Amino acid sequence: MEESNKLKGQYREFKETKEQLEARIPPELLDKYAKMKKTRGTNIVAKVKDGVCLGCKVSLSSSTVGRLYTPGIILTCENCGKLIFLVVD
Repeated sequence: MEESNKLKGQYREFKETKEQLEARIPPELLDKYAKMKKTRGTNIVAKVKDGVCLGCKVSLSSSTVGRLYTPGIILTCENCGKLIFLVVD
């Protein structure tokens, strides 16, 4: 019973954190994510590092990588179709 209560508490904490993070994401991006999730499953987001989509390991065009620096833009990988975001070290 103690373990069950502990897990329920952790679940509530995770749910609250998820809601707080979702509130910071533009609604149009959440909508796009939800639609893609229905058709493609859960693995639909990939990082882009050094011009390479880490979802499919394919180099992206320089114009696509350049567009990733534009705030608020929503892009998908030219090869695998995943939502992509730039990793800046």
